[in-house]
Amino acid sequence: METELLKSFVAVAEELHFGRAAEKRHIAQPALSRHVQRLEGELGSNLFDRDRRNVALTEAGRIYLGEARAILERVEGARRRVERARRGEVGEISFGYEAATLYNVFPDIVRLYRERYPNVALFLHEMVTEDQISAHAEGRIDVGLIHPEFTPEGLEGEIVFREPVVVALPDTHPLAGEARVEVSDLAADPFILFPRRFGPKKHDNMVGLCAAAGFAPNIVQEAESKQGMVGLVAAGIGVSLLPASVSSLRRSGVVYAEIDDADRWMEMGLFWNPERMTPVLKGFLDTARDACRGLDVADFARAGVVTPGGGGVPAAR
Repeated sequence: METELLKSFVAVAEELHFGRAAEKRHIAQPALSRHVQRLEGELGSNLFDRDRRNVALTEAGRIYLGEARAILERVEGARRRVERARRGEVGEISFGYEAATLYNVFPDIVRLYRERYPNVALFLHEMVTEDQISAHAEGRIDVGLIHPEFTPEGLEGEIVFREPVVVALPDTHPLAGEARVEVSDLAADPFILFPRRFGPKKHDNMVGLCAAAGFAPNIVQEAESKQGMVGLVAAGIGVSLLPASVSSLRRSGVVYAEIDDADRWMEMGLFWNPERMTPVLKGFLDTARDACRGLDVADFARAGVVTPGGGGVPAAR
């Protein structure tokens, strides 16, 4: 049964006048009359008692009016749900992220996405890079946030954030009162770095930063997390090179300083399979880009632990 017939019937039932009902529906009165006649023919019952002056619902018409309204409401509801699905406003998405992003882009991405898409079920999974790649291949996550050097072949990757490197120093260090230091000032210090297998490019960048300053770092300890590295610095084990956003970690015994001669950056990027693109995934990617656009490293140092003199670096495009 066509919904146009139901709409015409409801219009006449509400107006009890074919002329006004036709105006309400923005159609010609003869067309409206044909709609009602077709509906009555399909139902095998008169829905109106009508003469030249009056139109009234029959008993069958009164009963059918409630049913017609309910049908039209269900049809309209289904149309709205389809439209929302087309716009990515309903459904679910699984997002993998590294713990390090909790100190920079992760909160902004999740907050903005939940504001824009409150009816999408967002599942969050803290995972190291290797686990994210495996989870994506197995379909357990739809999109991941990792260091872009690890984006698997055949998948799309996009850098959404870059930030400079800072040095974490024990608060007893001779340079602890300096806002900016040169890498060469650290030549005699023991270093704490993360294992190279966790990020060969990142690791080599840190070692290369020291090499460019004329020395090889004396790596005395490795740590698998940035929190662990900061804790080791607080214990006086050594110094560490870290992304600037980590300076938002308030930890007694640790101070941070900018590096004057460091033209090095740490990057975070999204990765996904373009063959699995859905409206929900597209909405998430667009939101993540918007959330990261223009983020400043200083945003992550509001507590005053460090204030980058030159400001932060907007998300790379």
